[in-house]
Amino acid sequence: MHSLLKRQLRRYFGDKPITDECREFLDAVNDAYEASDQDRKMLERSLELSSQELFQANAEMRAVFEAIPDLLFRLDRNGKIIDYKAGGADDFFLPPTALIGKRIQDVPFEDISEDFGQAIEKVQTTRSLISFDYAMQIHGQKQHYEARILPLLEDQIVVIIRNITRRKQFEETLRDFQKRLENIISFLPDATFVIDKEGRVIAWNRAIEAMTGVSAEDMVGKADYEYALPFYGERRPILIDLVFMSQREVEKKYTQVKSQGSTLIGEVYIPSCRGEEIFLWGAACALYDSDGNVAGAIECIRDITESKRAEAAIVRAEEKYRSIFENAAMGIFQCDFKGRFLSANPSFARILGYDSPEDLMCSVSDIALQVCVNPKRRTELLHLVKRQETITEFEVEAFRKDGSVVWLTLNVQVFHDAAGNLSYVDGSAQDITDRKTLESKLIHSQKMEAIGTLAGGIAHDFNNVLSVILGYSEMAVMNPDPSRIQEYVEQVSKAANRAKDMVQQILAFSRKSEKEIVPVNMALLVREALTLLRATIPTTIKIRENILGGGHTVQADSTQMHQILLNLCTNAAWAMREKGGTLEVGLCDIEIQPDMAILHSELKPGVYVNLTVSDTGVGMAPDVAQRIFDPFFTTKKIGEGTGLGLSVVYGIVKDHGGALLVWSEPLVGSVFNVYLPAAVQENQPAMSEVQEPIPTGYESILFVDDEPLLAAMWRNMLSTLGYRVTVTTDALRALSLFEARPDDFDMVLTDMTMPDMTGLALSKELLEIRTDIPIILFTGFSEMVTEEEARKAGIRDFFMKPVSLREIACSIREILDSLHK
Repeated sequence: MHSLLKRQLRRYFGDKPITDECREFLDAVNDAYEASDQDRKMLERSLELSSQELFQANAEMRAVFEAIPDLLFRLDRNGKIIDYKAGGADDFFLPPTALIGKRIQDVPFEDISEDFGQAIEKVQTTRSLISFDYAMQIHGQKQHYEARILPLLEDQIVVIIRNITRRKQFEETLRDFQKRLENIISFLPDATFVIDKEGRVIAWNRAIEAMTGVSAEDMVGKADYEYALPFYGERRPILIDLVFMSQREVEKKYTQVKSQGSTLIGEVYIPSCRGEEIFLWGAACALYDSDGNVAGAIECIRDITESKRAEAAIVRAEEKYRSIFENAAMGIFQCDFKGRFLSANPSFARILGYDSPEDLMCSVSDIALQVCVNPKRRTELLHLVKRQETITEFEVEAFRKDGSVVWLTLNVQVFHDAAGNLSYVDGSAQDITDRKTLESKLIHSQKMEAIGTLAGGIAHDFNNVLSVILGYSEMAVMNPDPSRIQEYVEQVSKAANRAKDMVQQILAFSRKSEKEIVPVNMALLVREALTLLRATIPTTIKIRENILGGGHTVQADSTQMHQILLNLCTNAAWAMREKGGTLEVGLCDIEIQPDMAILHSELKPGVYVNLTVSDTGVGMAPDVAQRIFDPFFTTKKIGEGTGLGLSVVYGIVKDHGGALLVWSEPLVGSVFNVYLPAAVQENQPAMSEVQEPIPTGYESILFVDDEPLLAAMWRNMLSTLGYRVTVTTDALRALSLFEARPDDFDMVLTDMTMPDMTGLALSKELLEIRTDIPIILFTGFSEMVTEEEARKAGIRDFFMKPVSLREIACSIREILDSLHK
């Protein structure tokens, strides 16, 4: 029987025996007790096992609790802290004793207490996770945290706090970077937008807003080609979409799109955008993330409508220019400073005798040598155009393809490259050969008129010179007193030199020669011209010379300067022919200031030589003064003048870059002012006034001149100097003598104009026989040969008669001494 049942029976029945009627009941109770013991033992075993599992679970939970690096708080249902763990960080520095048992919202952090209280209440009510961010000052620095609050069993609450300061800093840096990137994209001058890899617009800058009239607010976030609507008005792929396609597919479907590396470039015509048609240029490329995967794409669009219109206008202008260039009657050309033609139109090629511009440019490699008759004129032109940049009405002679010569008037200007350096010359040319021929005839006619006017006075003055020579020669013969002979000879020499000067002036004025631009001293020219004029102008007219200080040098043709002065003085004298008066010729240097240049449009600022010719004659009415420079206009009676003089003067002045101004008043007189650009002065070495003795020699000389008196005179003069002289007046005889004994002669002196054979022809024959024979050629006047032609033929020196003994002696000695070295 169960011990507990025995104790109960003994307690209530003592030692009384148990009746049979109760035993059955007691057996049942005993079985119940036995069963209860079995159940208890099983329950105790279960409780023992549960305690062990709970301990294990608590240990594992604690290990997890301890392993979490975040701040952890466990709260009871009233929000009190029942556990606290600071993790591996020192963010939270309060000891557990200051926290356990307190409500978390009562922890002394005023800035966040209210937030925590509200969050815990919400968790208790909703039994769901709540999270929020907050910031605190920890160790003097601002730290950012994220709090997560979640419910547990038995109404407990867990609070997990994580330090997110680095994440916040990274997010802030990322936002700053994105903001800068957005600002950059927004302020790009080209219309720019960006899409992500799903095709959504993520950036839409100001320029594209202005181009399309669609704001970024309306476009950002749109996809499926919706961003194409502002351009085309329909859904269709645009350049940025093609970035995601393979290059082969793009090239196959979109032939107008070009690839430059990873960038696609294309142009498109939009018939309607902002209410007008436009042309767009676009460039698009893919954007990649840090792993090299495509993250999106960017496209820049530029409105090229104006440039397209400009290109079309340029094409039209080029076509128009090309038409003008090809069909112009005037020659047009371009050349560089190395002497090569860069382009030419058919008219210019035709002027120079070439079949086509291509023929001209292929044939001419050096303009100075192949085209210019006088290369110095090209050098002068280049010098002027470099200084002034634009030159008009510049006259030159040019060789045609067949060797003939054509006169051209050029208008040229210089162009510079991007660096400001001289690049090329652009010019036009006009054939003025016929005009130059006519001008030559007119000028010659005018010269003949002027020479006719001067003839009487020249003859009178020349006869006076001859009278002096004859008179002193007769006196020397009649009175051979040695003390007087020296005086007579000196007077004869002076008269002869004066006659020489007169002849040179007449030749300079009447000679039909090519214009030669050289430095001309206008003061010397004025004095020479006035010397000639004194013999031709009536004695009732006084001549006054007024030459002020200055250089008075111009770059000009001396013959034409003579012509200007003689024409103006002759006209002045004619105006005073009846009552006489005063002819004044003035000369000075003057600087034209900009304000003066404005008053006289023909003058540019700069330094000029001012030649003034004034008279006190009859003067002119204003209507006459306006026409005096017109060709063939004259106030003279028929037979007294052709009316060419002043027109020729005007043409010469303009051709030299100068200006001609006139003032006149009836019964008072006239003043002609000629302004010629002054030449740059160069310091000339001073000439020694002490002459060296005339050099002598001993060599053998062959002298040839058809004038017996001259031949005899030169025999005596050269013999006096010590030379052995063989003289002949026959060129053929001289050739025969030289052929017989070529080595007997050290030098040959010959006249140019001789019967049977000229001096030039004789020289060529002599040089055929002996190539090293030195020859000196001299002449009185000849258009058959120039000094340049003589030197090309091998002649060592060239003289115009009359020539002094000193000049010939110095030349002989210089040539022979050079051969002896």
